[in-house]
Amino acid sequence: MRDPAGPRRIGILEDSGPVRAHFLDILAGAPDLETCGVAACLAESDALFEARPDLVLTDLGLPDGSGLDLIPRLRAQGIRSLVITAFGDRETVLAALAAGADGYLLKDSPAGTVLDGIRPT
Repeated sequence: MRDPAGPRRIGILEDSGPVRAHFLDILAGAPDLETCGVAACLAESDALFEARPDLVLTDLGLPDGSGLDLIPRLRAQGIRSLVITAFGDRETVLAALAAGADGYLLKDSPAGTVLDGIRPT
């Protein structure tokens, strides 16, 4: 069982290597956060569940589907989801929230904004 006093465990579902590296760099600089799993597509997402993250940074546009399809599975396991996407239009934001996302950030958000979104309020 995870030590609740330890770092928050974060998974990343993102198909773009440079964007994945950007989020990994942000997490590496935060001692209260720990990357516990990375997946590039829905087909690899089972590894995220096995890693038992507290939260998954969830991309919507994936090569084999939409991150929207993963959000209800995450919620059913008690895992929070913070959507990361390039799409900031109202329809996409509302679809992510309706699927059960806990938050929504654009991929080009500054590191501080990303960390604020990840950390519990």
